[in-house]
Amino acid sequence: MAVDDAGALERGGAKLEFGWSRDEAVRGYEGAAGFGPIDTVEVELGFGRAYVLLSEQPALEASRVSH
Repeated sequence: MAVDDAGALERGGAKLEFGWSRDEAVRGYEGAAGFGPIDTVEVELGFGRAYVLLSEQPALEASRVSH
């Protein structure tokens, strides 16, 4: 995950996290599920995906060339 709460779950605790991002023509989302099997240990499974909007792709390529 890009951002974490910097705290471990208590034993038996669980959590779900979701987020989205946007940067010029790139859009994305991410999600994660976490579980605390023992005190101060957290096991987390995450998934993320990003994609470029085709309607804005030429503008994105032009901005990369101009820099």
